Amino acid sequence: MAVSEDQVKSFIEKNATTFMNNHMGLEPPFKVVSEYTLPNSQQVDKVIMGTGNKILALIECKGEVDLNEFVRGTGQAK
Repeated sequence: MAVSEDQVKSFIEKNATTFMNNHMGLEPPFKVVSEYTLPNSQQVDKVIMGTGNKILALIECKGEVDLNEFVRGTGQAK
């Protein structure tokens, strides 16, 4: 079953707190911001921010893609 980029984005929105707790060892409060523009003008799909708008995670969402698209996405926000 193919997963779309929108489904991945929705999953991130719904599971950000669990993700940050399980994988980063961090507790809320968290805020998920969509289509965030970094200071270097690059844009990422999701940013998870903590208190004081501190960026905790940059997330580039990809659905079912080929290897080239996956590699491009992982290097998008550097």
